[in-house]
Amino acid sequence: MPPVVARVVLDRTTTAFDQPYDYRVPDALAAACLPGCRVEVPFGRGNARRQGIVLSCEEAAATDRPLKEIARVVDSSPVLSDEMLQLCGWMREHTFCTYYDAVSAMLPAGLGLKMQESLRLLTLPDPLPEGDAGVALHLLQRAGGSMERGKLAEVLGVAEDAPLFAELQRAGWVECVTSAARRMQDATQKMARLAEPDPDAPPPSFTPKQQAVVDLLAETGPVSVRELLYFTGVTQAVVTALAKKGAVTLFEQEVFR
Repeated sequence: MPPVVARVVLDRTTTAFDQPYDYRVPDALAAACLPGCRVEVPFGRGNARRQGIVLSCEEAAATDRPLKEIARVVDSSPVLSDEMLQLCGWMREHTFCTYYDAVSAMLPAGLGLKMQESLRLLTLPDPLPEGDAGVALHLLQRAGGSMERGKLAEVLGVAEDAPLFAELQRAGWVECVTSAARRMQDATQKMARLAEPDPDAPPPSFTPKQQAVVDLLAETGPVSVRELLYFTGVTQAVVTALAKKGAVTLFEQEVFR
């Protein structure tokens, strides 16, 4: 059976490299890899993970040209329709943006993923190598064995794609770990409610401002701290003092976008 090849456009590409790239679709991902789905693929000499979106999938004729494989399909169903994929091409030609700039304009805020690449320490040679390699290994050890590539590069004063990181991997001292995180999480707000009273403790005494907060919470139940401050006219310090007394419980609550 001929291999299935997906044409993928990638995030974070400059205009010079803004073109579809061919990737082989593993048999295990053939059913899930559809046009309009986002995927994770290796890219460049270091095979850094990139996010991309599939433009098309088709069976390819047998060829000796080696193709890298799609690593993961992000979406369970396409996030862009065929018409939207065609519109991406039109936008690229008429507005001088990249393919993925056009894709991002169509995706809801927060749907995008941020690829986080970290280096994880596998073994610490003794003695440490000289130069930046030794410094990098020492920093990884001090950081608990793992650090984001960008942060490590910043501390070392080198580029994120510096040959140093590939050399550390080839030596077997570190490995590269890529994870995907949402670019935007649902917002949270700080809430307040009356704490359960301790029957064995003496009743607490409150200042007039603290009493106003307690009375409002007794009447309304849990409310946001922002509303609590507005309707009682007190400052954050009053609510914090009540929390320290054990009279008020503060907690976070999601505010769905």
